[in-house]
Amino acid sequence: MAKRRFGISINSDIAMALDEIAKNFGLDRSRLVEEAIRSYIEEYKHFTKKHICRGIFIVRNKGGEPKIDEVFEDYRDIIVSHSHHHIAGECILTVIVYGDSERVTELHKKLLCSCTTRYIPLPHD
Repeated sequence: MAKRRFGISINSDIAMALDEIAKNFGLDRSRLVEEAIRSYIEEYKHFTKKHICRGIFIVRNKGGEPKIDEVFEDYRDIIVSHSHHHIAGECILTVIVYGDSERVTELHKKLLCSCTTRYIPLPHD
């Protein structure tokens, strides 16, 4: 695959952290940035085009558990499974979803209102 060179400016603290990670993993900075961008694109691609989506939400909730249950109830059509754990006084949930990308996006937005949320799409082969 052809490469295209372009320059970016980033905060020096981020650049130093990037250099350290690259060193620890034995990668050059360009490869690490390319992998980070690829991961970012894959994570947010579901927002750009309607499709059948599958993935995992990791949700950290500092309280307000009933709110989460109410949200989950509204999205039963796409929630395949969820598990709930308590770690260091916080609720950590994993939520497996499968369904219309617009519904997954709606759920993501609702979770972001009250929780720290990360969505990891699972690619279709």
